[in-house]
This record gives sequence, structure tokens and C-alpha cells, in this order.
Amino acid sequence: MNFLIRNESINEFNKIALITQKAFEINFFTNSTSLYTSEVLLVDLLRHYKSYDNDLCLVALVDNEIVGHIMFTPFLINLYGKQIKSVCLAPVSVKPEFQKKGIGFALIEEGHKIAKSKGYKFSFLLGHETYYPKFGYKTNMFGDCGILINKKDYKNPYSLKEIPIEQKHIPQLISFYNETFCDINLSLIADDSIIEWKSITPFLTTSILLENDNAIGYIRYTVTENNISVKSLVSDNGLNLNKIFNYLFSKNYANKQIKIPIHPNSKILNDLNYIAINEIFGAAMIKILDENCQEIVKYCDEVKNDKSKAGLLNFPIILDMV
Repeated sequence: MNFLIRNESINEFNKIALITQKAFEINFFTNSTSLYTSEVLLVDLLRHYKSYDNDLCLVALVDNEIVGHIMFTPFLINLYGKQIKSVCLAPVSVKPEFQKKGIGFALIEEGHKIAKSKGYKFSFLLGHETYYPKFGYKTNMFGDCGILINKKDYKNPYSLKEIPIEQKHIPQLISFYNETFCDINLSLIADDSIIEWKSITPFLTTSILLENDNAIGYIRYTVTENNISVKSLVSDNGLNLNKIFNYLFSKNYANKQIKIPIHPNSKILNDLNYIAINEIFGAAMIKILDENCQEIVKYCDEVKNDKSKAGLLNFPIILDMV
């Protein structure tokens, strides 16, 4: 089949949204049909991301009709203490009647080629672990690392104040983030845009945590049936983390344990009680785009051969809103 690949344009966004919705409305596991909108919303939110690059957002056309779309979003990654340019592949969509004709394959290959030409060192994604290795993606490269804290270890009543986030808070939040993640082999580098930190949806709470009007942390979470689910939590030291953990259990949530997305290797956890979670999964993949980038080659080799713990990519807030 003959098709053309080029960059997306703004007047095509509605057509692309329809293609994305159609491509994802078939449940991969049950083969059932449902109205699926999360990927459509994800594409729209990523276009408002500061690092959005039109060169990395492609459409495929057959007879001048858009039948496929792919998006790569740039991210700066902390890798062994160095800032490394990367891209995240998400999502790729092909109209159902044009699937299995090589269009998705061509979109992915062309995106990799463009990303490499622009100096990006690797691509990462969460996807089907039997499909993406065809393109050179390595499975089990990062994962659901974190810690579990138990109510019995943090039962001292503690009161903190939660306030909404404003732009003036961002430098301190980045400082908290760096203290929490700076010594992890692989982690995202925090952005200074407020959309990285502040929720725009009522079901997702984002707060500055204050003790006597002094900020000691940042938290992003949801509450369902009186169970809290923490999506992000950063602070500047273990003493303040201890206060935050006691505060969370003081709020009388139903949880007897709370999962915290802080890598077990983080030095900020020294002297705190927790259960380490070092889960990785096949869907968490990395493709090396530049074999001359020693840091990403070293990281993939060490994780593959169990010489190093997999890193934690604490994804931006937009992925919690879809």
C-alpha cells in the first residue's frame, strides 16, 4: 500500500482525534468495543506541553486521507547525574481498516529517524511487550519502583496545612524534587512549568504541604472510597518526610499501607521505616537511538544484567489526568 508520512498540522487535530479514538476503542485483551477517550485527551494535553515538537508528530495519508498518527514527546532525563535528551512514544494510532498494512511500522521508524537526527539519545514507552521489541525496544527497563509505608510505623498524630500551588512555589518544588530523585540512575528532570505541578481536574489533588507556613513538601493524590493513592510526593529531607507520612495516616484514610512513588535507593529515605518495591515490567521499554551515548548504553546493560536497579520515571501530571 502506498502512503505518505508528514508532520501534523493544526487544522487536522479533529481528524486525528477521531482516528485515535477509533484505534483505541477495541480492547486489546477482550476484543470488545467501548468509547475510549483517554488517548485522545492525552494527545491534546501533550500538544500543550512546553517541549512539544511538531517535527516529532507525524501523520500517514492514503489518497490524501489521514489514516494514522504518531506522537513523540521530548523529555530531559537524569541519567547517572547527566542530563540526557530523550523522547517518549505515546501514542501511535492507525484507523482499524488500515491496520496491519505497515503504516504503524513506518510511522514508528520515521519517528525514530527524526528523533535521532535531532540529537535525542533514546526513546521510552509503555506498550505491548511482544510488539515494540521488533523496533529494538528493550523490555523491563524501568518500573513501578517505590516504597510501602505502614500505619503502625507512622501513628503519631501530625498536622500540616495543604495549600494550592502557585507559580511562585515552583523553584522550591523543583528543589524538593531534586533532593528526592537526584541520586537515582534514571529519573525525569522536573520542569518549571506550573502545568507540571498543578492539577486542573477535581479528582486529582495537588498541594504544597506547610508546617508553620514553611513548605516541607509537595503531594499529588486521589482519594477513592476513603483510600488515598499517592501519585507524587517530594520533600527535602527524611525528617520532613517522616512528618508527611505521619500526617497522611492522621487523616483517617482507610489505608493501612500507603504506596509512595519514591525510589527505594533515594538517600532521602535514610532512617525511615518502609518496605521497598522494586517491581519492573515488560511493558516499560527503552530503545537506544544513539549507541555513542555511553550513559544509556551503560544503564540498559546494567539493568538487563541485574547489576543495577531499574530507575523510576515519575511521569508528569498530565498522565494522571487521562
